[in-house]
Amino acid sequence: MTQTHTSEAPKPQLLDDPLALRTILIGTLIVLLAMGVRATIGLFIQPMGLERGWGREVFSMAFAIQNLAWGFGAIGAGMMADRLGAGRTIALCAALYALGLLGTRYSSNEFELYMTAGLLIGLGQAGTTFAVILPVIARTVPISLRSTAMGIASAGGSLGQFWSCQRGNY
Repeated sequence: MTQTHTSEAPKPQLLDDPLALRTILIGTLIVLLAMGVRATIGLFIQPMGLERGWGREVFSMAFAIQNLAWGFGAIGAGMMADRLGAGRTIALCAALYALGLLGTRYSSNEFELYMTAGLLIGLGQAGTTFAVILPVIARTVPISLRSTAMGIASAGGSLGQFWSCQRGNY
């Protein structure tokens, strides 16, 4: 019998590629902040509701609009990222998110809350969470590490919800 020697190429490591590592870290940070800030909004329902005389149903409607805007907006954000680039899409959606947060603070009636906490934040979420971030990460890392890299970024969203709610009380 003869032995055959096969030379296996070394498997790529996540830490070997600085671009991939930087992309994962920045993508995870963006998702962490986007999901974290969204999770803290619940801390402000009672004070806002008492100050403005709104019940839970008003906030429930705003969050329903937000979820719909996020879902449908993710399609548009993905198309925009393909056309104009992920960086521009993330920047525009982050600006919409910030406008939504600011507008929520100054909403004086239900319609304004629906447009700010609902529509603007939902559209902001569409471009600062998974629909835009995960494809960028997937294109940057080797295929053998893709699920690990996307899992790390997705876990950033969960960590953001945990971390931000703790900080939101202060």
